Amino acid sequence: MPATANSQYVDSKIIQTMKTYISDIIPKIERFSQKLDNLTLLTSQHWVVIEEINDSKTVYIFRKNNELLISQNGLVEKAKWEYLGHNSLLIDMKQESYLFRHASLMKMYSP
Repeated sequence: MPATANSQYVDSKIIQTMKTYISDIIPKIERFSQKLDNLTLLTSQHWVVIEEINDSKTVYIFRKNNELLISQNGLVEKAKWEYLGHNSLLIDMKQESYLFRHASLMKMYSP
């Protein structure tokens, strides 16, 4: 059965709409995937800072419930953290808030 001009037009519009939708959704999925990768990296391990001059060790434990445990030589302080996107992290401790931005050393020093 031959296709009519109207049905070809409708098919063309459907295909164009699908292309627009897909081109719009793929960047959103990529950003969401990057956010999940960043959150997994942050919460899947303990972050350790050793200061040889002061002979101290600080361990940062980012929990999935956005609680941050900061252990300095065994003394634990609780804080809150929030991933803001765009590689930015907000940490609320006591009466102060800190904004950190992650930068990849590989990106900074690659040719």
